[in-house]
Amino acid sequence: GRSVAPGVEPYLAGHHMLLAHGRAAETYRKVRPEGGKIAMVLNTEWAEPQEPNNLEDQAAVERARAFNLDWFAAPLYEGDYPQLMRQRVGQRLPRFTETERNLLRGSND
Repeated sequence: GRSVAPGVEPYLAGHHMLLAHGRAAETYRKVRPEGGKIAMVLNTEWAEPQEPNNLEDQAAVERARAFNLDWFAAPLYEGDYPQLMRQRVGQRLPRFTETERNLLRGSND
């Protein structure tokens, strides 16, 4: 794998994968066959707090979900990355333009 900028490259790769999906969905919808649907399939490890009443465990689960499922789901359904990711990753996480947000939001049927 690449190691030039390991703290940045995974976020760039994910960002461009999302944009590619948005463009593919846009193109597909122009020629969509009757009843056709398009979606990005998301796979994730599901997390639950080891101690449900422990606030640290709850926060760890929230981070795990943000950096796994929500990293890709939030842009597709809400148009941007989870706020928790933005807070923790900072400038290493690319930003979407308003046009890109609109392209991504609702791009899963």
